[in-house]
Amino acid sequence: GRQWVVTTTDDLDDGACSGAHCSLREALIAADDAAGADRIGFAIPAGDAGCTLGGPCTIRPTTPLREIYDGATTIDGYSQAGARPNTAPVGQALNGVLKIVLDGSLLPACCPAGIVVRGAGATVRGLVIHDFHIGIRLLDGVGSRIEGNYVGTDALGLAAPGNRCGGVSIEDIAGGDVPRDHRVGGDAAARNLLSGNTCAGLQIGGAIGTRVVGNVIGADASAVRALSNSYSGVY
Repeated sequence: GRQWVVTTTDDLDDGACSGAHCSLREALIAADDAAGADRIGFAIPAGDAGCTLGGPCTIRPTTPLREIYDGATTIDGYSQAGARPNTAPVGQALNGVLKIVLDGSLLPACCPAGIVVRGAGATVRGLVIHDFHIGIRLLDGVGSRIEGNYVGTDALGLAAPGNRCGGVSIEDIAGGDVPRDHRVGGDAAARNLLSGNTCAGLQIGGAIGTRVVGNVIGADASAVRALSNSYSGVY
């Protein structure tokens, strides 16, 4: 499959994802336009204007990002230098380090999502997503994976900027196929943190075969201190 590497926190689209400049917006467009499996990784330099010293790099889209229609697209925030997945089992505090933040605060209140997947077999992992209407939406599709993300919290998993409504939403869209066999969470490295959202941490509508495994929902990264979703944890 094709590899696309995000090298900047800016939101520009100059028509190509290249070694000289590739924003997340450009990488999503390139991956969606290239048939077959694609992987979007991150190699944003520490001196980038959107990165804090020793901390995460924050991408602030100014218009909604490209929705993913092409199948087998992986977005891997853990590819950024210094990031690492959680290794702690269920019942213990999350110990992963997340370095890529998607911040939707520059977008209109209604109703953009951070990442929208319409294709099959996508994987979204290692991202911090807050201040969108919904953090991650799976619309129809089969067999996608949401792994190791912090949706609704900051990069430390301790405070809650939140999303304006839901954290993760799996939706059956009129006229489309019924969403099937998606998985939210999994083994230690795949545990998500879904907390601090204004509606539900996870909303599942009209889906078949959804697996929800090992996540922290409604607490902070310690897994014991409340950081509630205002409406419900899982709806």
